[in-house]
Amino acid sequence: MLFRSEALRVAIPKLRASGAWQRQVAIHADMRWRHHSSWRFLPWHRLQLVWFERLVARASGKDDFALPYWDWDVDTLPELFWTDGVFELPGRELAHHETISGFLRRNGQAFTGRLTDDFATFFGRARQTGRQPDQDRRYFSGSCEWSGHNLIHGFVGGDMGRLDRSPNDPAFWMHHANIDRLWSLWAERRGRPAYPRGWKAEVLKGFVDADGREAPPLTAGETVETAAFGYRYAADPTPPVVMAMPPPRRPLRQQEIGRAHV
Repeated sequence: MLFRSEALRVAIPKLRASGAWQRQVAIHADMRWRHHSSWRFLPWHRLQLVWFERLVARASGKDDFALPYWDWDVDTLPELFWTDGVFELPGRELAHHETISGFLRRNGQAFTGRLTDDFATFFGRARQTGRQPDQDRRYFSGSCEWSGHNLIHGFVGGDMGRLDRSPNDPAFWMHHANIDRLWSLWAERRGRPAYPRGWKAEVLKGFVDADGREAPPLTAGETVETAAFGYRYAADPTPPVVMAMPPPRRPLRQQEIGRAHV
């Protein structure tokens, strides 16, 4: 697979040197935002991707930059993350060429069909302010979070396996772009989803804009349409691997895939 990597290759060293990269790690590590083990998981992470995408666009000078996603149909961590110094990261726990499907089999797990889940199953439920982040974690998490999302974090390991460090691995951003895409696919399959009023009213904040200033808060209801943020996902004629059990063996699609500006 080929990633649209040139803008990231230019931007990541600049973001690391300026401290903006470390700030993204710190934002994600701040549990005040209740962005894990909660129905806030998908909309909060969508906004972090949006603001990160704009940081990369500014740092790289590529105004139309759109994040690529790691399609799990590609059964390994893409080669870019092993061979390009900007994208490599010491401490990952997987072996070179190790497969997702092999990791799942060894751990007695498998991807399962989740795009037909109802809202309560796919998104999870509200977690009350003040609860410890590891208390009843799965009970509050939706299937999109505890299924494919958590499995891939465990597959890569290292910083990706740590809630307080995961955005330090460049693979985090492509992984979460795929999670964001799965939300879009879920919504397509359900027509116009009936999002609960309480979920739509959730206020999401903690982000910084491309200038490093505090970004304005948005409600979850304002995040449901990717076009509002100037991007969409290209149509994929093959079912995503998250719907398969076990993951199917399909030829890799050697193309650039990712969010596209609209």
